[in-house]
Amino acid sequence: MENSNKDLVLYSSEFLEKIENLKNRINSKRVENSKKETPQNRKDIKGGTGYEYVEEDYLRAELDRQFIWSYISQKQETVYMEASFNGNTIKIPFAEKTLGYLEIIDEGIKRSFPAPGYQQYQYTKGAVKGWNSLVNPELACRGAWTRGLSFAINRLTRIADDVYRKTAEEYELKKELQEEIEELSEKLSPEEKIKLSRTLKQYGSMKNLPEDVANNTIDYIKQQIGEQ
Repeated sequence: MENSNKDLVLYSSEFLEKIENLKNRINSKRVENSKKETPQNRKDIKGGTGYEYVEEDYLRAELDRQFIWSYISQKQETVYMEASFNGNTIKIPFAEKTLGYLEIIDEGIKRSFPAPGYQQYQYTKGAVKGWNSLVNPELACRGAWTRGLSFAINRLTRIADDVYRKTAEEYELKKELQEEIEELSEKLSPEEKIKLSRTLKQYGSMKNLPEDVANNTIDYIKQQIGEQ
């Protein structure tokens, strides 16, 4: 209820409890999505980067299953790069850039997130770059919108966090590896101990060392003390 002070609004404990329960339901769904592993057959590795992608139709299917949603397109523009040709500066189409917004109804609450997309054009190999040498230019247009939507779905709902490398899990180096480093480091010279200390400092503490770094550190120490 509202009291005589117009700057202060008081709510009942029952109302505040409902708000807290609503927040917990929304957060629980997000955490559940984050922990869920994306099916292997819905993942894809494209290009020479080795980066993993998730299929858009899987993301939309999960969105359909969990929420009422809409995707609002705002703008699309062509990005150009400048090049010199016969002494003249010309603009060559380079990529498509899009911006939209994903809106969902989550436990009765409308939530939204921007969906920026970007996709480069592909050209016929060996041809002079320009509009006439573009290969399937519509793919860049569609790809930009697809990337934007996929990005927004993940950030707003945490679906496919494992693919986007956003899963929030606590990490700690295995105890046996920590103990092995500590035991071996006692045999190092004072100078080498200082070097090791500097390496560990980069990660905050030994327990934060990635496992491959820990194994490399063990191999290095063994070389220094003549055990390898």
